[in-house]
Amino acid sequence: MTGEAGRACFATVELVNRRALVRLGTGLWRVIGAHYDSVAGCPGANDNATGVAALLELSRVCARSRSVRFVAFVNKEPPFFQTPRMGRRVYARACRERATTSG
Repeated sequence: MTGEAGRACFATVELVNRRALVRLGTGLWRVIGAHYDSVAGCPGANDNATGVAALLELSRVCARSRSVRFVAFVNKEPPFFQTPRMGRRVYARACRERATTSG
């Protein structure tokens, strides 16, 4: 498994999407994601530490079964929700750009 981080800056805050990759020969990728930010002023245990815990466990369970991208997204909560800066949208755009440029 390899890992990397994608970085973006907004105002004075650095935002990071974390990604772990498992590549096992099928040529196809599955994306399993969870967001790791929480609503301001709320405990993050259910929003969304549970999703990240499930993501980590799935990465362990699926590590040998197929090619999967495990992605932890930032910016799911307001003010980013349903905007172009929402983490999963940033990731999807980057994937499309990579596919276009790598041919």
